[in-house]
Amino acid sequence: MLGRGAVRDFLEGGATAAGLEGSDASLKLKKGEWGTLYNSHLFTCDITKPFTIKDDLQKDCRFNLITLWEVLEHIKIEDLNILVKNILNHLDDNGLLIVSIDCTSNVNENEKEYHVNQKSKNEWIEI
Repeated sequence: MLGRGAVRDFLEGGATAAGLEGSDASLKLKKGEWGTLYNSHLFTCDITKPFTIKDDLQKDCRFNLITLWEVLEHIKIEDLNILVKNILNHLDDNGLLIVSIDCTSNVNENEKEYHVNQKSKNEWIEI
């Protein structure tokens, strides 16, 4: 599970690749590869709800690599268990999970906090 341009790069290299996005903004704007890969390798979904990625033969996909780039700080603590289950259901037994987390506040112009889950590095490691 990757994001926009990386999915195209992996596909061109012969790998199985999929990108998941919680917002449909990139789809609506046809940003990056969303105009060409939507519903084949790029999908919008709520990763805090159970989901399955299937290949062309409708077989469940498992990946050697799953990345989450500044995602977890946007997920409510009560939704993390299902997200972790989704990751484990899609990660090969010897697969690699790479995560980056922004541990700082991110408030928009309406003073809404986008980072609903601000934890320290050590707290994230424990989770």
